[in-house]
Amino acid sequence: MGSLSVDCMVSLTHTSLATADDLPNELILSIFPLLPLQSLIAARCVNQRWRNLVPLADLLPTRRKYLDFYLSVVQSPAFQEARRAIHPHLKHFDREEYLRFLTKTSNAPEEFILWVREWPASAVCGWMWPGLEGQAYQESALHWMPGSWSIPISHNPPYMKFVTFSGGKTPYDGTTLHATTVLPAALADLGVRMDTSASGWDEGRKEEASIEITVLCLGGGRAYVLDGKRGGEALAGIVYQVSGSYTMHKNKIVAKSWLELLQKDLKAAEVWYLNLPSAHVM
Repeated sequence: MGSLSVDCMVSLTHTSLATADDLPNELILSIFPLLPLQSLIAARCVNQRWRNLVPLADLLPTRRKYLDFYLSVVQSPAFQEARRAIHPHLKHFDREEYLRFLTKTSNAPEEFILWVREWPASAVCGWMWPGLEGQAYQESALHWMPGSWSIPISHNPPYMKFVTFSGGKTPYDGTTLHATTVLPAALADLGVRMDTSASGWDEGRKEEASIEITVLCLGGGRAYVLDGKRGGEALAGIVYQVSGSYTMHKNKIVAKSWLELLQKDLKAAEVWYLNLPSAHVM
């Protein structure tokens, strides 16, 4: 037994350690699906072989979409231009604590949760990030700071509301939904109720309350539907432009997913960039 151990030790001393490039493709492809987004991004930079293998891996579909979007972001001249204004205002925040607060009262879509948990802060697209300084949020909203092509989100912890609607089973049929109750999530445990009848709801209408949703409040009067009940489940993941009275209609849909909202912001950034005088200087 002792002789075998010595032989093994001697063998190891004369054998060079394996490198990442020595791993077989099958093993690498079984590892990639276990990696979070930022590790996948790093894996692409190991060497050309790994870069070619990442697209072949059986990745979580949502993570693959974000990886593709990341590659679009970092290759965009608009992102490179805007990051100089954005990055000085980035701050560390506890992503898991943010998500614990978020999911305490809602079953948020996987797409949004993965974005909060795994998206690289260095690749923040526009001012859409919970880890931004409050002052930067206010300045970009009021003065449209250089590089601020998107209306900012900088709520940490997230600012959410519970909304109850009447007027239809779903906004997809063209029916306008009128809010009957809007309740900040932070007040839910206190039993507080807020009536919206003074802000546009017609008390003469006797329709039974239907859809209930939980929304994340974004800048510019936009609301991201985190969760729903009594028919509101089908609205989860949609971004609406809402008025002060929280009426909803299918023509007020800004984006049908969080990733679509980010993609639209990137396109808007590229339009903004093309209009910069410096973009036309050769």
